[in-house]
Amino acid sequence: MRFNADDAGMSKGVNSGITNLIKKGVLYSFSIFTNGQYAKEAIEIAKKNPEIKIGLHFNITTGKSISAHDILPLLTDSNNNFKCGFVGLCFKVLIHRKAILKEIETELFAQIKYLKQNKLEIDHINSHRHIHVIPGIVNVISRIAKQNKISNIRIINEKLLHTLLISEDNSFLWNGNIIKFIILKFFTAINSISCKITTKTYFFSILYTCNIDKELLKDFFIPKGFSYAEIMIHPGNSKMDKKDKLLHYEQKHLFSEKRDIEANL
Repeated sequence: MRFNADDAGMSKGVNSGITNLIKKGVLYSFSIFTNGQYAKEAIEIAKKNPEIKIGLHFNITTGKSISAHDILPLLTDSNNNFKCGFVGLCFKVLIHRKAILKEIETELFAQIKYLKQNKLEIDHINSHRHIHVIPGIVNVISRIAKQNKISNIRIINEKLLHTLLISEDNSFLWNGNIIKFIILKFFTAINSISCKITTKTYFFSILYTCNIDKELLKDFFIPKGFSYAEIMIHPGNSKMDKKDKLLHYEQKHLFSEKRDIEANL
């Protein structure tokens, strides 16, 4: 199993949780939220721990863009704040496909450039809210990744039966995670036709987002046909973030004590 922490740079609490897991020798990689309020701090953590693989946590839904508003009019408001969530992006790709994909390409280039300018080698790309799985967007990301010699793009290949086999707690069957899982798997199936991305890495934790603990993983096994398993986690320090008066986004998620659990694997 390879643990990857998402959201690095989003908050001091997230960065603290990631640092804690690095010290414990748990993390294989983490993905940087480049336009986060504490992205520079996350970059310094990466530089101090060169053994940890670093990825881009591509974000076009939260906070401010790196590119200027005048070249991202569909994605941002006049203050450079992203204005679309997952569903909004789906509709905009349908309605303004050529224009919105061009804006997404521009911002993707900017976020990759930001990490490269800070002397970081990008091992992989995933995305905030899994927007890279939206048909059309994945094609842009695949093409730009190849141009930048980034070979690993997260594929949502989690299997429902596998998850049912490893856990006695199947509460995800009646909460929002199962709906998210169905949508992402449907989009992934569509993408397999238009965008040929292959991987030997099995992805796990859509159904248990922010609920990964040692008890859940004690019976975990890698399904046949895969060489590795990426366990997606969202570590944090809720007490630290609750004291941060400057933190102005994602507060519901960053203040959740579930992040503290994942920071102590």
